[in-house]
Amino acid sequence: MTEPGVNGNGGATAPPNPSFSVVNPRLQLAWDATSLYALMFCARYYQLSIVEGWQAPGGVDLEYGKLFGDAVAAGDRVRALGGGVAEAQRVSFRWALEHSGERREICCGGSHTCGQEGCEGAAYEWRPWGGSYHQLWRCTHAPKPGLKRCEFALAKKWHEPPEPGDTCGAILPEGKGGGVPCGSLIETKWVWVPESTAKNRETLLRAVVWYWEEQVGSAVVPVVLPGTAEPGVEVHFVLPLSLKAYTGESYLICGYLDNVVDWDTDLFIKERKTTGKALGKDYFAQFSPNVQIDHYDLAASIMFSNLPLKGIMLEAHQALVGAPRFARQFLHRSPEQRAEYWGELVEHWLPKAEKYAERAYYPMSRSQCRMCDFNSICSKAPASRERWLKADFERRVWNPLAPRAVEE
Repeated sequence: MTEPGVNGNGGATAPPNPSFSVVNPRLQLAWDATSLYALMFCARYYQLSIVEGWQAPGGVDLEYGKLFGDAVAAGDRVRALGGGVAEAQRVSFRWALEHSGERREICCGGSHTCGQEGCEGAAYEWRPWGGSYHQLWRCTHAPKPGLKRCEFALAKKWHEPPEPGDTCGAILPEGKGGGVPCGSLIETKWVWVPESTAKNRETLLRAVVWYWEEQVGSAVVPVVLPGTAEPGVEVHFVLPLSLKAYTGESYLICGYLDNVVDWDTDLFIKERKTTGKALGKDYFAQFSPNVQIDHYDLAASIMFSNLPLKGIMLEAHQALVGAPRFARQFLHRSPEQRAEYWGELVEHWLPKAEKYAERAYYPMSRSQCRMCDFNSICSKAPASRERWLKADFERRVWNPLAPRAVEE
């Protein structure tokens, strides 16, 4: 963990993070829903994940959700500008197809800098997202009548490594011709094995196609933002608060709205979620109350105060091995609920974060440890935690003011 006075977002030699104070680099000024959730969850979790920027290596769940959301957003931009569902589906599918893998340069077994004699230069392979290639092998042994068959020569069965080399070294079963190494040639093949059966490239592409099939005839359409020519897709907001820190700097709330959509002349903020859980009552119950939904509702009420904004349209996608599922839930916050969230923000949570930053002290909330990504870190002796963080986690700068790149 960083020492007092050190810029936790990248270290003392890193450029200043504009989301944090120039006076006290631990003091966050620009607050998005992710930062607020971390603060409300546990002060130590907030310190490690936001102030210091540690995160666990990306998992398939987060990557799938981002790929699906970005693919659908590409189609939403088409719809907002007047395009049809078929065109939006084509654009979304192409985006998902091109971004759910990478083109790698290979040569002579994997290295384009191998320098081996006879090397013909670089070649390329396409490596899909969400898994890895596995090499399988089997014995080509075809015994003469009356001889025992090698156990690795089953006609339809392929085996995982370790492979035995160019020839099969399995000992033939006892009996006529048995008790000796097989010695037959082997054959191999490479297969792609996904990390998750429900969240992989194939299910992603299927979900994108099915999503747009369900939009045929739908009255829900993304809109162009009032007074602009920009589609209401991935809308970045930065709003000042009537509150200053002890340093004299102003606080902001910020974030991204997935969509601004029209439904029968009413406007909704559409928030997209992906999950492996069933889309029932228990799933949707977690969003009322919810930091992210309350944060977006507050921001939208300020940004679109003169428009007929009716609430949040939560659109969930359940990733499955077979057919994907989709469901919607409408969420509404009353003016009283909105005022309650606002009051908690400016009267309690931001002053609390300021106190933590001023003292450089972030205590653990031990009742949350069982559900925390940093459980394995906080269970170690304080002197060894920095070493374990560097070994098991990655570091990035958390800057919610940074605009997202739109990949075409």
